[in-house]
Amino acid sequence: MPSCKTRRAASDKKGPRCGPFSLDITVSWHVYLIECEDGSIYTGIAVDVAKRYAVHCAGKGAKYTRSRKPRQLLASFPVADRSTALKAEHAIKKLTPEDKRRLANGDQPQCCSVALQTAPAVL
Repeated sequence: MPSCKTRRAASDKKGPRCGPFSLDITVSWHVYLIECEDGSIYTGIAVDVAKRYAVHCAGKGAKYTRSRKPRQLLASFPVADRSTALKAEHAIKKLTPEDKRRLANGDQPQCCSVALQTAPAVL
């Protein structure tokens, strides 16, 4: 039996027999802020923010937004990757609600400037 590194002949159009496939799929992670009905601000991460917000609104998202219904999506920040998104989310969760609102309006507190290199996509 041929090894995993063996490739099919060039004339065989089925491609490699096995091994890693090179997929050119770019996934863009985002950190987002949601204002809840009680005035609190929820912070989360997602690839598809609109879809994730719809899940929160349907009452099937995070436990926090199930008990505090979302009022509006305040902002979304594109970040480089999931790791950066998690770090930015952690930094934002440490902010006061006032600082989170300033962040949603375009002011970046110093703690978030490294993680959030781009301007917010204010919604």
